[in-house]
Amino acid sequence: MDSKARKAHFLAQSGRKELTPKQQKRLRKKENKLLSGRKRR
Repeated sequence: MDSKARKAHFLAQSGRKELTPKQQKRLRKKENKLLSGRKRR
């Protein structure tokens, strides 16, 4: 699966298809923070 397909699959899974680029960027930042926090544990 290429990155575009994976991103589309992830968005479809989480029901976030109707987000503006600005919202997507903010969401990605939030998720990155969560992921890095999970890694640190």
